Amino acid sequence: MLESRRRQIRYGWIIVGLNFAMFFMASGAQMAFPVSLISISKEMGWEISLLGQAMSICMLATGLSMPIIGKITDKYGPRIVSLLGYTISGVSTLLLPFVSAIWQVYLLYGVLLGFTWHSTGMVASTTLISMWFTEKKSLPLSIFQSAYPIGWFCTAPLIGNLIQYYGWRGTWLLLGIAFMLVVVISSYFIREPKKSYTKILGKDELNEKIHVRIAVKTRFFMIIGVIIMFMCGFTDIPFAQLWLPISIEWGIEEVIASYGLGYIAATAFIGTIAIGPLPKNLITRSHLQSFI
Repeated sequence: MLESRRRQIRYGWIIVGLNFAMFFMASGAQMAFPVSLISISKEMGWEISLLGQAMSICMLATGLSMPIIGKITDKYGPRIVSLLGYTISGVSTLLLPFVSAIWQVYLLYGVLLGFTWHSTGMVASTTLISMWFTEKKSLPLSIFQSAYPIGWFCTAPLIGNLIQYYGWRGTWLLLGIAFMLVVVISSYFIREPKKSYTKILGKDELNEKIHVRIAVKTRFFMIIGVIIMFMCGFTDIPFAQLWLPISIEWGIEEVIASYGLGYIAATAFIGTIAIGPLPKNLITRSHLQSFI
């Protein structure tokens, strides 16, 4: 029984790695758009403000998708939801270089990618990893969630360089192919743990649910779910959307500006990895309130 538990835990780390890879590609696709904003605008003749609306639609779809993806995950399980979500994100990335009208950008990047890239990772993949690690979840979850800033850190400068050689269409095509390869490979290995594994650990927490009407009334939900995320929405979108145009206006080259986005993501990665594994008793409510 002990050996079986060890095998399950070892495979749990494979699950973390595969979900990390898919979330890495999804966050990379999301961040590739603001980096290629100038190139798309020049070729297609669309104003930056019109293209910027695609980013607004993307984040709106991201916010609306969270409770929907959560409900679907409860009904069908995290494996099928995560793989389907990443597949939709990958297909939308693969089709984006073939757009010829602005509404197609709104549909592929704004709606399809926006609805799946973040909610799939933060809801379905997080649920799946939690099922494999019923104890000491902080480290595997923090490693998985670091895929977001790492994807941002690696993709921003890479996309900036690739656009110089292959153009924005060729770059997005390469990104879409790589994304779909990661999803296809991951689909062969990702699975949910056997129910017997939960029984071995003697945990029933997977079956414990808190109704959404109760959750939204808690102080934790109001602070984390509303105030912090609302503030992030007012800072992340304008920053990502305007960073390259402002940098070019200041005389900074497009490639150099893309490196700047990557360096900012590096700090987010350090914070994610450093805070995740900390003991629960080390971070108190007062510490969290002071940080906020």
